[in-house]
Amino acid sequence: MEDRVPHIKESLCNEISSRVRKLSWRGIGLAVVVNLLMTNGAEGQGKSTPANPPNNQFNNQNNNQSNNQSNNQGNTQIRNQGNQSSNKRETERVVTSEKVRKDHNKTTGFGFSLFLGLDVGFAGSRPGFNTLENPKEGSHFAGKVLFSLFTEAATIDIGGGYLKNQLTGFSDATVDPETGEPIQNENKENISSSFYFAELSPRFRFAEHFELGLVGDLIFGSQDAGFGARTGEPRSSVFAGVQAMFPFVTEHVDFRAGLQVLTDVTIQERQVIIGLLNLQIGMPLYRQKAIVKERKVLTVKETVKTENVEKVVEKVVEKVVVRDVVKFLFDGEMINFETRSSQVSQGSTQFLAELAGFLSQRNNIWGELVIEGHTDNRGSIEYNTKLSNDRAKSVRDALVQSGIDPNKIRFVGYGFSRPLERGNSPLALARNRRVEMSFSNVSDPQTLKDGIDRIRMASKR
Repeated sequence: MEDRVPHIKESLCNEISSRVRKLSWRGIGLAVVVNLLMTNGAEGQGKSTPANPPNNQFNNQNNNQSNNQSNNQGNTQIRNQGNQSSNKRETERVVTSEKVRKDHNKTTGFGFSLFLGLDVGFAGSRPGFNTLENPKEGSHFAGKVLFSLFTEAATIDIGGGYLKNQLTGFSDATVDPETGEPIQNENKENISSSFYFAELSPRFRFAEHFELGLVGDLIFGSQDAGFGARTGEPRSSVFAGVQAMFPFVTEHVDFRAGLQVLTDVTIQERQVIIGLLNLQIGMPLYRQKAIVKERKVLTVKETVKTENVEKVVEKVVEKVVVRDVVKFLFDGEMINFETRSSQVSQGSTQFLAELAGFLSQRNNIWGELVIEGHTDNRGSIEYNTKLSNDRAKSVRDALVQSGIDPNKIRFVGYGFSRPLERGNSPLALARNRRVEMSFSNVSDPQTLKDGIDRIRMASKR
C-alpha cells in the first residue's frame, strides 16, 4: 500500500497540473509549483522506499534496469545542454601577427599659410529687363595672393589680386524710330575689362581633402566695373557664390585645387556669372599640431578546450593610441655656433649632452625627432641654406654621440626662408638664428615638455 501512495499522489498532481495549465498563463505558474511539490514528495518517499526515481520521461519503462539506463542518459543530456560550465575550460591565446598603422589625418589648434593662386574659367553676361543689350560670353583670368587661417573644422581665406576679363557678343540692338521695335545688330564686339579685387572665403572642412563654403569678391578699379560696353557704370561691384576646395598638405608645401561659381549682386543692367578653376600653392607660416593615431592590430589565435570540445578562433584586436607632435625652439642662448661655422660651441655641447641623456631615458614617449636649422637674412640663399643644414647636422651628431638612436633623428636646413620676425634689426636677426626640434608620435607631451624645460633652466644658471 505504501508503495502505491507515491504513484497515487503523482497521478493526482498530474491531473491537477494538466487542468490548471488549460485555464490561463497564471495556471502555468501554478503547474510549475505543483510539479515541484510532486517531485519533493516523491524524493522524500524515495529515501525510505526502494521505488524507482520519478523521472516522468522514463517512468513508463517496464523494469528497474531500463529505468536506470534512461535516467543516466537523461542526466547526461541535461548536463551537456544546461550545465556546460561544470566542464573544465582552458583558454589559450597566442598572438600570431602584429601590425602598426598610423593615421596622420587629424590636426588640432590653428595654423597660417600664404598662398599664390591662379584662377582660370568662364564668364558670361545676360541682359536685364528693358535693355537692348545682347548676351556675351568669354574668358576670365585672375592672379591672387591669399592669407589662410586653419582651424580643426574650417578654413578662412582673405586676400586680393588682379583679374582680366574678355567678353564677346553681338553689339547692342537699336530701336526702329518708326515702329519702336528693336533691330538686332549683326556686328560683334569685344569687351575687355581689367580690375583689382579683394576676396573673402570661409569654408567648412567635411573631410581631410574636401572643404565647402562661400566666397565673396569686391571688384574695383579705374574702369567701369559693370562688365559692359557703356561708360558711366559703377566703379565697383560685389560678387558672391560658393566654392569647393580640395587641399593637399605636404611637409613643406601646401597645394589646393578648387571650383567656384560667382554671380554679381550689385550690377543693375545685366547679370554676370563667372565659373572658375582655382589652382593654388602655399607656404606654411605656422603649422597646426598634428594628432597621429597609432593603431596596433593584433591577430590573436584563441584555443578553447573543454572535456569534449576544442574550439579555435582567430580574431583581430585594434589598440588606438593618440600621439602628438611637439616642437621646441632653441635660440642662440641654448644652442650656439662659432661665427660663420657649423661647429657647436663648448657651452652648447654640454647642454646637448644633458638633453640627449633625458631623451634617451624617455625614448619610449617620442617616436621621431626632426632638427631644423634656421639663419638670418645676411648672405645669399645658397650660403644660408647650406649653413643651416650643416648646423642642424652638427646638432644631430652631438645628440647621437651622447647616446640617441641615429635612426630616430632627421635634420633639415631652411636658411632664412622661415623667419620668426621680419626686418634687419639686431633683435630680429638674433631671433631668426635658431634651431627647432620637432618631436612626432609623442605619447606624453607634458613629461617631454617638463623635462626639456628643466634642462633649459639649469643651463641658464
